[in-house]
Amino acid sequence: VGNSTYDSGMIKFKQEVEFDEGKSTLKLKSKATSNILGWLVDFLKQNTNVTKFRIEGHTDNNGPADFNMTLSQQRADACVAYLTSQGIDAGRLISKGFGMTKPIAPNDTKPGQAKNRRVEFHLEGIAGKDPPSDLVVTGGSADAAAAPGPGPATPAPAADHPKKKDKDK
Repeated sequence: VGNSTYDSGMIKFKQEVEFDEGKSTLKLKSKATSNILGWLVDFLKQNTNVTKFRIEGHTDNNGPADFNMTLSQQRADACVAYLTSQGIDAGRLISKGFGMTKPIAPNDTKPGQAKNRRVEFHLEGIAGKDPPSDLVVTGGSADAAAAPGPGPATPAPAADHPKKKDKDK
């Protein structure tokens, strides 16, 4: 999904998974949503050595805290449900909702609130161990129908410095 990156254990995308407003229903007709989820399906199928993959749901501060906590969990669960419906083993996936407790931008502006409404994707285990700091993430595809990408999630050679790899597919 053009320009996805891997940084500090998290796969980041330029766009966000989209949901119906105030709901946990995935907008699968959204190009961004279908591309991101398709990339993740391809990535996880290609990288069976990824044994623990956490999906986090986050919200802005609009509405009651308990509603946002539930909504964020349901949105993370919806992503897990999609991935498992595409053949990804549920035992590799963890969902966690954080509601409005981990903002990445101020909630006092519409753009800040939009940044806080997000789903994050974290690599937590490779072959049952913590991912190495020099991990290079490859694989996935630009859209759900594309062919699989070039290869597995692997540590960079010991002589190399920690790396991030941009995906421009």
